[in-house]
Amino acid sequence: IHKANLINAGIVPLTFVNPDDYDKIDLSDELELKNIKEALAKGEQINLTNITKGIEIPVEWDLSQRDREMLVEGGLLNYTRNHG
Repeated sequence: IHKANLINAGIVPLTFVNPDDYDKIDLSDELELKNIKEALAKGEQINLTNITKGIEIPVEWDLSQRDREMLVEGGLLNYTRNHG
């Protein structure tokens, strides 16, 4: 249910490929997800960039094609409006 709620709100549910990478992020670090919309649309790998530390951290998603389309649209409301 939590995952579905995130997707409906347009929030991408990501997990670390390597759980130990969680420790590479500190509270004040600036993070960036470059080209996430395009990567989701194409089903490609996503990397989280820790700009503060200059490192790339691979993250993964477990999403259906419909989930990915919904996220690219910005969530369930936009998806329904555009594909209603």
